[in-house]
Amino acid sequence: MLDKETARDLSRKLSIDLFTIYREYLQILFLKYFYRQRESSKIYFKGGTALRLLYGSFRLSEDLDFTSLVQENQLQQLILKSLKALSKEEAAISFKKAESIGDSFSGRIFQELPDIKFPLTIRIDFSLREEPVLTGDSSYLETVFPVIPYPYVSHLKVEEMLAEKIRK
Repeated sequence: MLDKETARDLSRKLSIDLFTIYREYLQILFLKYFYRQRESSKIYFKGGTALRLLYGSFRLSEDLDFTSLVQENQLQQLILKSLKALSKEEAAISFKKAESIGDSFSGRIFQELPDIKFPLTIRIDFSLREEPVLTGDSSYLETVFPVIPYPYVSHLKVEEMLAEKIRK
């Protein structure tokens, strides 16, 4: 759990507002529990948050983006199982599936915090595609946040993440 004093220290150290500190911490915790599951090795973390957390990009992002080789029904079970485990560490966590468009699966993770008037929200987006990911990799997500052990995540290689960002 991220106590108030640690959150404030991180906010000052990183020059990021307190709300964003709590959200990024929740993102990292979700990744920790999500990638503990064997089936998640077929799901590749990508996008702006991946660039920030894996490669030190300055850009803050509110969502978690993935490319998934796992079907929607199994994917939803992985998310729910991850959040159940996460709920043992953090209170007031919930998930709501969003309307998916095309070959995608989306939802939102919510956390109620006592000192914040509205819930933290993290959008999670999964691109469901049939073709294999040729430039996948796995790395530890090292962080200044109090998360032990560091999450070991499957992700697209930086070249593919950047190329995808440019194409959008």
